[in-house]
Amino acid sequence: RHDLILERVETVQKIVGPKIHVFGISSIPLLKSLIKSGIASFDSSRHMKMAIFNRVIYSRPFRRYAIPGTTSVQSGIQVLKSPLPCDCPICRVNPELIFRVGSKRGINLRGIHNLYHLQRELEPMLNGFCPDIPG
Repeated sequence: RHDLILERVETVQKIVGPKIHVFGISSIPLLKSLIKSGIASFDSSRHMKMAIFNRVIYSRPFRRYAIPGTTSVQSGIQVLKSPLPCDCPICRVNPELIFRVGSKRGINLRGIHNLYHLQRELEPMLNGFCPDIPG
Protein backbone atom coordinates (compact mmCIF):
# COMPACT_ATOMS: atom_id res chain seq x y z
CA ARG A 1 0.00 0.00 0.00
CA HIS A 2 2.84 2.41 0.79
CA ASP A 3 4.35 1.84 -2.64
CA LEU A 4 1.03 2.68 -4.29
CA ILE A 5 0.68 5.92 -2.33
CA LEU A 6 4.29 6.91 -3.10
CA GLU A 7 3.75 6.14 -6.77
CA ARG A 8 0.63 8.33 -6.89
CA VAL A 9 2.31 11.19 -5.04
CA GLU A 10 5.31 11.03 -7.38
CA THR A 11 2.99 11.08 -10.39
CA VAL A 12 1.26 14.22 -9.09
CA GLN A 13 4.64 15.80 -8.30
CA LYS A 14 5.77 15.24 -11.91
CA ILE A 15 2.72 17.14 -13.12
CA VAL A 16 2.44 20.02 -10.61
CA GLY A 17 5.84 20.05 -8.94
CA PRO A 18 7.14 18.58 -5.68
CA LYS A 19 5.62 21.11 -3.25
CA ILE A 20 2.23 19.49 -2.62
CA HIS A 21 0.17 18.79 0.51
CA VAL A 22 -0.63 15.14 1.28
CA PHE A 23 -3.72 14.43 3.40
CA GLY A 24 -4.27 11.74 6.01
CA ILE A 25 -0.94 9.95 6.24
CA SER A 26 -0.40 7.96 9.42
CA SER A 27 2.49 5.60 8.70
CA ILE A 28 5.86 6.79 10.00
CA PRO A 29 7.87 5.06 7.24
CA LEU A 30 5.55 6.52 4.59
CA LEU A 31 5.80 10.01 6.12
CA LYS A 32 9.60 9.73 6.03
CA SER A 33 9.52 8.73 2.36
CA LEU A 34 7.14 11.55 1.47
CA ILE A 35 9.31 14.12 3.26
CA LYS A 36 12.32 12.83 1.32
CA SER A 37 10.33 13.24 -1.92
CA GLY A 38 10.03 16.98 -1.24
CA ILE A 39 6.36 17.41 -0.33
CA ALA A 40 5.50 20.82 1.12
CA SER A 41 3.27 19.59 3.94
CA PHE A 42 1.14 16.76 5.27
CA ASP A 43 -1.39 16.08 7.96
CA SER A 44 -1.94 13.07 10.14
CA SER A 45 -4.35 11.96 12.82
CA ARG A 46 -2.11 9.09 13.92
CA HIS A 47 -1.41 10.64 17.31
CA MET A 48 -5.13 10.90 18.14
CA LYS A 49 -6.10 7.53 16.66
CA MET A 50 -3.48 5.87 18.82
CA ALA A 51 -4.67 7.83 21.86
CA ILE A 52 -8.27 6.72 21.26
CA PHE A 53 -7.16 3.08 21.12
CA ASN A 54 -5.13 3.46 24.35
CA ARG A 55 -1.75 3.50 22.65
CA VAL A 56 1.20 5.73 23.47
CA ILE A 57 4.13 6.71 21.29
CA TYR A 58 7.70 7.35 22.40
CA SER A 59 10.43 8.72 20.14
CA ARG A 60 14.14 8.34 19.59
CA PRO A 61 13.84 5.49 18.94
CA PHE A 62 10.23 5.33 17.76
CA ARG A 63 8.23 2.91 19.91
CA ARG A 64 4.54 2.31 20.52
CA TYR A 65 2.84 0.62 23.42
CA ALA A 66 -0.60 -0.28 24.66
CA ILE A 67 -1.49 0.92 28.14
CA PRO A 68 -3.17 -1.02 30.98
CA GLY A 69 -6.92 -1.20 30.48
CA THR A 70 -6.64 -1.76 26.75
CA THR A 71 -9.24 -4.30 25.69
CA SER A 72 -7.63 -5.47 22.47
CA VAL A 73 -3.91 -5.64 21.94
CA GLN A 74 -2.38 -6.27 18.53
CA SER A 75 0.18 -8.98 18.40
CA GLY A 76 3.61 -7.52 18.86
CA ILE A 77 2.38 -4.53 20.87
CA GLN A 78 3.78 -4.58 24.37
CA VAL A 79 1.58 -3.40 27.25
CA LEU A 80 3.43 -0.75 29.19
CA LYS A 81 2.95 -1.08 32.96
CA SER A 82 4.03 2.48 33.79
CA PRO A 83 5.08 5.57 31.83
CA LEU A 84 8.63 5.77 30.49
CA PRO A 85 10.79 8.83 31.16
CA CYS A 86 9.41 11.64 29.03
CA ASP A 87 9.72 15.40 28.77
CA CYS A 88 6.49 16.11 26.90
CA PRO A 89 4.27 18.84 28.38
CA ILE A 90 1.88 16.28 29.88
CA CYS A 91 4.47 13.97 31.44
CA ARG A 92 6.39 16.92 32.90
CA VAL A 93 3.27 17.66 34.99
CA ASN A 94 2.26 14.07 35.79
CA PRO A 95 3.24 11.06 33.62
CA GLU A 96 0.32 9.02 34.99
CA LEU A 97 -2.09 11.34 33.13
CA ILE A 98 -1.40 9.55 29.83
CA PHE A 99 -2.56 6.27 31.42
CA ARG A 100 -6.11 7.49 32.10
CA VAL A 101 -8.46 5.17 30.24
CA GLY A 102 -12.15 5.70 29.60
CA SER A 103 -12.35 9.49 29.50
CA LYS A 104 -12.15 12.12 26.82
CA ARG A 105 -9.62 14.02 28.94
CA GLY A 106 -7.34 10.95 29.07
CA ILE A 107 -7.58 10.58 25.28
CA ASN A 108 -6.76 14.26 24.75
CA LEU A 109 -3.78 14.11 27.11
CA ARG A 110 -2.46 10.97 25.37
CA GLY A 111 -3.01 12.72 22.04
CA ILE A 112 -0.81 15.65 23.11
CA HIS A 113 1.84 13.24 24.41
CA ASN A 114 1.71 11.25 21.14
CA LEU A 115 1.88 14.37 18.96
CA TYR A 116 4.94 15.55 20.87
CA HIS A 117 6.74 12.29 20.13
CA LEU A 118 5.55 12.12 16.51
CA GLN A 119 6.95 15.62 15.96
CA ARG A 120 10.25 14.68 17.63
CA GLU A 121 10.53 11.63 15.41
CA LEU A 122 9.95 13.59 12.21
CA GLU A 123 11.73 16.82 13.20
CA PRO A 124 15.18 15.94 11.81
CA MET A 125 13.69 15.29 8.37
CA LEU A 126 11.49 18.37 8.50
CA ASN A 127 14.70 20.34 9.11
CA GLY A 128 16.44 18.83 6.10
CA PHE A 129 18.28 15.87 7.66
CA CYS A 130 16.99 12.68 6.03
CA PRO A 131 18.75 9.62 7.40
CA ASP A 132 17.74 6.18 6.25
CA ILE A 133 15.99 5.21 9.48
CA PRO A 134 13.50 2.36 9.39
CA GLY A 135 10.14 3.36 10.80
